[in-house]
Amino acid sequence: MMAVAKSVLIGLCGLLGLGALAFGVMGGLSLSAAGPQPPVTVAEVSLRPFPTPGSAPVAPVVVDGGAEAAPAAVDAGTPPSAPIDAGSPVPPPPNPVNPPTPKDAGVAVAPRPPPPPPQPVGEGLLNLRASDTADVFVDGKKVGGSPIEGLKVRAGTHKVRFDCYDAAGNTVPGASKTVTVPADGEQSVEYPCPATE
Repeated sequence: MMAVAKSVLIGLCGLLGLGALAFGVMGGLSLSAAGPQPPVTVAEVSLRPFPTPGSAPVAPVVVDGGAEAAPAAVDAGTPPSAPIDAGSPVPPPPNPVNPPTPKDAGVAVAPRPPPPPPQPVGEGLLNLRASDTADVFVDGKKVGGSPIEGLKVRAGTHKVRFDCYDAAGNTVPGASKTVTVPADGEQSVEYPCPATE
C-alpha cells in the first residue's frame, strides 16, 4: 500500500514538473512571437537616510505608474535635492571673500602736518636779568630770583617769564617771552619791571 502511494506521489511530481516546463516553453514562444519588447524605463528616485525616532514624519513617494516606492522623510525647511548627474561638471562655490577695492576709491586722505623742525642737540646758557627784583620762570618752572647768570638749559626754544613786585610787595606777573638757546652758546634776556609809585 505504501509503495503504491509513493509511486503515485512520484508520478504527480513528475507531471507537475512537465507542466511547468511546458508552461515556460509556451510563454517563451508567445513572447518571441509578439516581437521585440521596448526597454523598461524606471524613474530616478532620490534616496534619503532612514528616519530615526524623534525625527521628521515619513511620507511615501509615488513614482511613475502609481507604484509606491520607499518612504522618504518630509522636511518642510529644505527643498528636495535634485538628482546628481555624473556627466555634468559641478560648478565651483561662489567666492565668499569680497572683491578687493582700490585703496583710493572714494576715500579722502587728510594730509599729514609737516614734522616739527629738529631741535639742536646739546646745551646752552641763559643769562636772565630784570630791572628790579623779580622771580624768574623758565618753561613754567621757577628757577630763582633775578639776576641769574649762566643757567644751563638744553639747546632749543624756551619760554621765559619775569614776575616783578609792586611797592606794596604784590606780585605783578609779566608776559612770557620765547627765546632760542644755541647749542654750546649763550643767550641773554633783559626784562624791564613796571615802574612802582
